[in-house]
Amino acid sequence: RSTWRFLACAVACSGIGITMSVIAPGLIGGYTAAPEAGGLGLDQAHAGRYVTLEMLATALAAIASAPLIERVRLSHILLASVGLVLVANLSALLVPPPGLWPFRILAGAAAGMAVGAGNAIIARSIDPDRLYGLSATLATAYSALALIATPVAVSLFGYSGIFGLLALNVGILCPILLLLPDKANSAPHRVSAGQPGVSATLAAPLLISAFLLNVSDGAIYGFSEMIGRRSGLEPEAASAVLALGGFFGIAGALLAALIGSRFGRLAPVTAAIVVKLLSGWVITTFRQPEVYVAMQLMLTLSFYFAITYTLGLGAAIDPGGSVSASLGGVILLGGSVGPWIGGTIIKDQGYSALGLTCAILLALALATFFVAERRLRRSRDQ
Repeated sequence: RSTWRFLACAVACSGIGITMSVIAPGLIGGYTAAPEAGGLGLDQAHAGRYVTLEMLATALAAIASAPLIERVRLSHILLASVGLVLVANLSALLVPPPGLWPFRILAGAAAGMAVGAGNAIIARSIDPDRLYGLSATLATAYSALALIATPVAVSLFGYSGIFGLLALNVGILCPILLLLPDKANSAPHRVSAGQPGVSATLAAPLLISAFLLNVSDGAIYGFSEMIGRRSGLEPEAASAVLALGGFFGIAGALLAALIGSRFGRLAPVTAAIVVKLLSGWVITTFRQPEVYVAMQLMLTLSFYFAITYTLGLGAAIDPGGSVSASLGGVILLGGSVGPWIGGTIIKDQGYSALGLTCAILLALALATFFVAERRLRRSRDQ
């Protein structure tokens, strides 16, 4: 009967924790816009670097929250997280640009605590597998709405409008956390970490594959609004495409769930990475708006499809969940590094070089996934 409360609180945590990452294209657009247009006038490399630092803080805080969650009640963690995210974003509205970055890093770290707490909430529910899927679906849909609101906020208030939007986001979602069930709030009982002796030779290739996949995705996604404008779309139209892409991401994850393991894991992941590789090359090479829309949707669908099977392989390697937990941190880390790399490549060599670099990263991601899958099969045959 309290399942819906677990789900609602987990979605609220995700909304607080990942919305900044989802609206990263709008944030980069605000940073790179000319000062007379309400922006900071930064080049792509610097804008990507600052967004990367904030996302990196989110990733590291999500990983670091694990031992804290074992010792502290979730309500206390959530109170600290929500308070810090709110204070950091409101402070970013008031300080001049030179003093902006410490508050952005603080906002990212506090958001990471919310991500960790949200994962813990679902883990303490009766049916975590089903709730993880539902939470991801609802959180993605919510974040798509934030993408739509981002260009409106920027057009009205400049780049600082994004910080106001993030503060408003906390105000909307915070009351939902009052529904936190007692079972989710209490410290968990210590349980076995699953099958002992998970070999690093099994886990390492998969972690590398997930990292490369997310670096490639973040490198293009972080600049997808700029790529849309380069293709002839207005910022509002490009953001609408990104929002629609969120729903295509949901479709990708649901498609992977429907197909399941009837074709194994390697064949579906190979198909998804090939689609993503070609879409990334096309969207950075051609500048027609119709091409941009189609390729952006394919990029998102193929990413969520591939990452679903990546997480599935992690669970197969270690049913106890330690590899899957590590994958969560690696996924955030890869996504945080991506905009930095993407901005540097665009500044120095242009968009076509970005597409080629991401293609190489995806080929390496597929190769390391193949290694992990093959090693798992051999270990089971022994």
